[in-house]
Amino acid sequence: AQAWERVSRWVAARQQQALLRVTGVEERRDAPYSTVDTSTEEARIGLGLTPGQVERRTTIARELALRLPLTAAALEAGQISTGHVHILVDLLEGRSVEVAAQVEARVLVRAPHQALPAFRRCVRRALIRFDPLGEALSHLQTASERGVVRYDDPDSGLCTLVATMPVIDGLIVWNTLDANARRDLAHDKERRTEPGRLPSLGAYRVDTLVRWAQEDLAHVGAPRPQRRPVEVHVVIDLPPLLGLADNPAEIPGHGPLPAPIARLLTEDAEWRRLVTDPVTGHLLDYGHTTYAPPQRLRDYVLARDRLCVGPHCERPAHHGQLDHLDAFPRKDGHPDPGGGAPPGDPPSSSLPRNGGRTAAANLRPECTWHHLIKTHHGWEVQARSDGSLLWTSPAGRAYVIPARPVLPD
Repeated sequence: AQAWERVSRWVAARQQQALLRVTGVEERRDAPYSTVDTSTEEARIGLGLTPGQVERRTTIARELALRLPLTAAALEAGQISTGHVHILVDLLEGRSVEVAAQVEARVLVRAPHQALPAFRRCVRRALIRFDPLGEALSHLQTASERGVVRYDDPDSGLCTLVATMPVIDGLIVWNTLDANARRDLAHDKERRTEPGRLPSLGAYRVDTLVRWAQEDLAHVGAPRPQRRPVEVHVVIDLPPLLGLADNPAEIPGHGPLPAPIARLLTEDAEWRRLVTDPVTGHLLDYGHTTYAPPQRLRDYVLARDRLCVGPHCERPAHHGQLDHLDAFPRKDGHPDPGGGAPPGDPPSSSLPRNGGRTAAANLRPECTWHHLIKTHHGWEVQARSDGSLLWTSPAGRAYVIPARPVLPD
């Protein structure tokens, strides 16, 4: 097992070297969009990674090549693990080359004999020794960073929200959330007339969060992505809806849902009829014709595709833009710069004959990133007769994106 571990470390080092042959040691900037590095998109699709994963791998590979040569050699020799590398790269982010070299030389001596928690403490001590001012500034900077991340667990039907914020803000949110949950729990205990166990205090905190979100969406001025209210879609076919079968339902972008759970959600749901092909499951009709006003056409395309149609992309369609696969020329003669079908576009019957029609067959939802590389960076997209898409990269590599059935088999 130890020998195989050394081999895996050597493989990781060689893979990082190969990755740099695709992305380049230096980040590439393609005019006129100087902040875009499209070389990583080729690596992301070819390796089947998410944007965050390929960005992470590329960052580590470039750090080892440019600033941490001793670390790269230790990894290739099997002396340290990728976990040691990740800790070193993360903690040295934003530090000067001189500080990075001093810390690297000091901590690698003991790294082969240290578990990851001990190695992290060693790196932090070295940083305080060689860059005390930078460490102080880092603490101040991280205290001002905030964000919320969602992690889905399709197997259990649960998701986890992780909020990162300054400690004062965190205490305000937590204390308010906890006080609401304890109040509701006490209220339910007073009203209880039958013996039984109430949900946990943690469950009441979750219920409070959901209630906050629902109350906010009921306000005037609530956000309306793609000009529709914020919604959560559950797709179920007719037999399980009527209790005649237990075929799984589907939460687009999340995964399957047991039919009994889906039926429980029908009590206060708003219904929309989707007509699908009985063989492929692909959407045929949304309850109205496709050459209808722009909002209905937009609803149809979003219901059909549900996610960005870029290679291996899981971003929700309603967060992106509707793109003409064949560009729609503007009235002033300039091509469509991207952004799909704006509200003021004419109905499809009046579109110019020499341009891409604003029709279901020519519209696909794309996240901002995939819309950008298709429009400005040489990626080509072709719709095929079976509903799939063929993406071709500037390097000439082709990637087939199959059509997504509304209810997967």
